[in-house]
Amino acid sequence: MSSVAQKGSASRAGDEAQPPRGRWRRIVLPSWLLCWEIYLIVAVAALLRLYQINRTEFDGDQAVIFGMARYALQHGLLVATSNYASIHILNPPAIIYLLMVPAAISADPVGAAVLTALCAIAAVLLCYLFVRRYYGRLAGAIAAFIFATASRAVFYSRFSWQQNLLPLFVMLFMFALFRGVVERRKGWLAPALFLLGLSIQLHATAAFLVVPLAIALLLAPHTLRWRDLGLGIVLVLIIYAPYIVWEIASHFSDVNILLAPTKKQSQIDDWALYYYQLMISPYEEPFTNRSAILYRFIPVLFWLRDTMTALFIGGGLLALVSSLWPAKGKAGENDKRRWWRNLRADPYRCGLLILFGWQITPLLALSRHALPIYPHYFIIIMPGCFILIGLFIAKLAGWFRRRGTWAEVVRCAFFTLAAAIIVAQLLGTSADVLDTVRGHFHDHDRSNPYYNDLASLRHALAAADQLALEHHLSRIYVTTDVATAQALSYLATETRDFHTPMTLFDATSCLVLPAPSDGPAVLLVGPYSNFSDALLAHFTKATLVSEPPRLGGAPFRLYIVDPPAPQPVAQGAFAGNLQLLGAHAQPFSFASAPWTVTRWSLLRSAAPDYETTYSYRLTATVAGSRARAQSQCVLDSMRAGDELLIAFRLPGGHGSASLGISAQFEASKPYTLSYGPLAFETGAYRRSRWMTLVTAGGEKILHLVS
Repeated sequence: MSSVAQKGSASRAGDEAQPPRGRWRRIVLPSWLLCWEIYLIVAVAALLRLYQINRTEFDGDQAVIFGMARYALQHGLLVATSNYASIHILNPPAIIYLLMVPAAISADPVGAAVLTALCAIAAVLLCYLFVRRYYGRLAGAIAAFIFATASRAVFYSRFSWQQNLLPLFVMLFMFALFRGVVERRKGWLAPALFLLGLSIQLHATAAFLVVPLAIALLLAPHTLRWRDLGLGIVLVLIIYAPYIVWEIASHFSDVNILLAPTKKQSQIDDWALYYYQLMISPYEEPFTNRSAILYRFIPVLFWLRDTMTALFIGGGLLALVSSLWPAKGKAGENDKRRWWRNLRADPYRCGLLILFGWQITPLLALSRHALPIYPHYFIIIMPGCFILIGLFIAKLAGWFRRRGTWAEVVRCAFFTLAAAIIVAQLLGTSADVLDTVRGHFHDHDRSNPYYNDLASLRHALAAADQLALEHHLSRIYVTTDVATAQALSYLATETRDFHTPMTLFDATSCLVLPAPSDGPAVLLVGPYSNFSDALLAHFTKATLVSEPPRLGGAPFRLYIVDPPAPQPVAQGAFAGNLQLLGAHAQPFSFASAPWTVTRWSLLRSAAPDYETTYSYRLTATVAGSRARAQSQCVLDSMRAGDELLIAFRLPGGHGSASLGISAQFEASKPYTLSYGPLAFETGAYRRSRWMTLVTAGGEKILHLVS
């Protein structure tokens, strides 16, 4: 039986015999605080998760969710949704409310990473307390040590992301279930429903926890009370109320997307099994990065994947067989009704069945899928997989201890195996953490399209700001792409760390330069913005000053750029927006492909604002032909007089033809729902309609010759 079940009657008798003073001492100082291993477990977990956390990953998702928390606090908003999911629905808002804690302290996004790491450390501590309480100290220590040193568990603990918080709330959820099923206490259903609803807000895969909840309801019906069900429903409605407001306002757009049938057929494959194994493996195979410290430890770690898989299978079979195997008794006791009564009467077996249901449900459910599945879908299994491994090793060691002196050697072998796993994982995970903070990886392998860390982005912007201050330059221009746009925008506009005004723009087919009257400026070019380098070399004078480094990939490039040579103002202009410079487009070659570049001067100004962008979409049509090309310039702010170089990649053979240029303008801002005095922040954007630009004479097309 479990530790709780075994000691229930003895502890009750002891409580009655002890004086109140002893009971108070036990409440103030729980026995587990006197166990040395707990301090070592927490110290190891903290070191692996907090070491140089300032180098945490900082991409679009991290910038958006932390920025939303800051924006809601600054403007006194409720939050209806968080950011967009990969399937193009808006996620529920739980993560934003949680991130308000560090956001209220500082605008520094490292606070979000610290919160994630602290929640992960708390999950390790809860893992130890949970297993110790229900399955013994030895099993608890083994499970918690393995969880604390597991490579994937540490990886998902070092950056801010909704699903990275799941292990903490899943452990709290399991405590609630075991309170009802194993301890047979009432009042567990309401917190269980609340934690389930909160976990689903963090990631939809938490819906798999409905299975262990259903098992708990079947096994402990006498612990249920109507008031607990009512309270649980009320709590779930409270945390989902803002999201329901959004769904009503959007005519249930997210629900319609979820219910829309997919044209892809479901398939059964082994990806779920592969990702499950990845969660308990020291590295992803094949590991070929010879520059990594981790690569040197491969000979020490190669056995861990298969060993951990075998131990997990053993733990899963132990949980399944022990929970379903009928208890010994008189003849005729093995009929179904008797078996069911015996199962429900045995808290130990009930707890094991819940653990098994927790682990097997995601594996079976995701083995058949129509849409792609990803490794982070299996964060939901942690730390259950490590609990089963710890329980399996502890049970085997206990079984051999009862076999006599000869089995003591085998028992020691299992302890040695557990120690070897923990030490090997600690070496491998420590090496992986060092590789991460030192940049011993390939950025394109770690994220899509490529990985960025907070310290490198902050250092690049600080270097640009310092260069501007040293040379008394009044403006900084920063190129962005899909990997850096939101992260750099948050750092440049929300942290207030910099002194020089910055203009960020998408450098896919556009380059922003200072007005001739403004003198030189600083230009920070992104790591893979080679197109910007080519435009600089061809159309203006730029001096490369330094190359701020980035972890794991190409560096930034920091230029001082001179304004382009003044161009005669052409007759054409899109009134109030763009003034055409020169009557001719200029040919340009990049990556062995012909381009045509047009030059414009901005006629309007707009200050930077939170998550606000301004877009010019220009279409070039070849006269006398259907050939056309489209380019877009997206800026986070505008200053009248700044020049835009907008390039078009026209079809071959049309490089010197006459062009007709049409233009459209759009502004995008965060969308806020308002209902009387209540205002709700959302992750959606209010985009103005594309406004067709016209000349002062009402014409929609400007003509020029390339």
